[in-house]
Amino acid sequence: MKEILKKLFIAPFAKQTSTTEFWAVIANIKNKIPYGSAGKEKKSGLKKFKAGAKVHIIGAFYGMGERLVVIGQHRNSGKYISCVISVTAVENFRVKKIYSKKILQLIENSNNHNTGETAFTTKEKAEELAKVIPVWIEHNT
Repeated sequence: MKEILKKLFIAPFAKQTSTTEFWAVIANIKNKIPYGSAGKEKKSGLKKFKAGAKVHIIGAFYGMGERLVVIGQHRNSGKYISCVISVTAVENFRVKKIYSKKILQLIENSNNHNTGETAFTTKEKAEELAKVIPVWIEHNT
């Protein structure tokens, strides 16, 4: 009888967990980013992210290796947003598993800006991107 009651009353309210785990390359927004004619001027951070802000790289436009799809907290509102940024605006790369419910929800809701990936489901794929990004930065500077 106890088992039946548990199935009816406790099971529907039990914490549901997803079996899919997501990995991302974590990076920080650079403090001094070149802009203007020939990149002679420097600015702190980006329009949407403060300098030093942590962003989750969930994809990239692989053709030229110039743009990354990231999720991070907006400079002013503090809400998590998804946007495309230049590969030269990030530094300090590392691979970590994503635990934040808000970030996971953004990943599920976005189609990764039509790049074909929604996030990395294995640590190995995220590590591959982490190895390639510094090469793209060298090529684009």
